[in-house]
Amino acid sequence: MSKLFVDQVDPKTATTLTLGTSGDTVSIPSGVTIANAGTATGFGAAGSIYFLARRGNSGQTVANDTYTAIQMDTEMEDSGSVFNPATYKFTPGVAGKYLVFGQVAFSVTNGADFDSGTIILDKNDAGYVDTNLKGASAFFLARSSGSATQSFYAQQIFDMDADDTIRILFQGTWSGASSNQTVGYGKTFFGGFQIA
Repeated sequence: MSKLFVDQVDPKTATTLTLGTSGDTVSIPSGVTIANAGTATGFGAAGSIYFLARRGNSGQTVANDTYTAIQMDTEMEDSGSVFNPATYKFTPGVAGKYLVFGQVAFSVTNGADFDSGTIILDKNDAGYVDTNLKGASAFFLARSSGSATQSFYAQQIFDMDADDTIRILFQGTWSGASSNQTVGYGKTFFGGFQIA
C-alpha cells in the first residue's frame, strides 16, 4: 500500500470529489477525527429521524378493561414520513436505536370510580406481552364521584429494524357505566427519535 501526503485535495471547479468506487471501503482509522464544517448528507446520523404526533381535536372512546390502539391522527413533526397517521404507527425506515415516548390523557365522567390505567409502547403489534412490560407505565387512581382527567406516560429505548413498528395501546379500568375517552388537544401525544 502506498501513501499520498497532501494538505488539501480539491476537485475541478464546480465538480464533485469522489473517493473510491462501488464495492470499495474507505477506512477511517481509530483515533482519527472527522471535522465537518459543511453539510453532511446520506450518513443516517443519529437524530436525523424523528416524529411527533398527537390525538386530534376530539376524544376517542375506549372500552372498559380493553387494550385499545390510540388514534394519533395529527402529525406535528415527521422527518421523513416515518409516522403514518392512518395506522397510528411509527416505522423508522432505518435500523438503529430509538427513544420512543407517549402520553395518554384519560377521563371518566358521570361519577363512576376511576380505578387504573396502563399505557404500552407496542412493538410489532405484540400487544401486552412480557417483552413489552419494560415499556409500560401503570398506576392506580381512585375517585368516588365527579369527573377527572389523568395522564399516563411511558418511554423506552428500542432496537428497531427498518420495518419494525411501534404504536400506543391504552387500557383503562373502572367501575360503573361511565362515558370514557382519551383527551385530545395535545394532551395525548406520541413521539420518538433516533439515538444511534
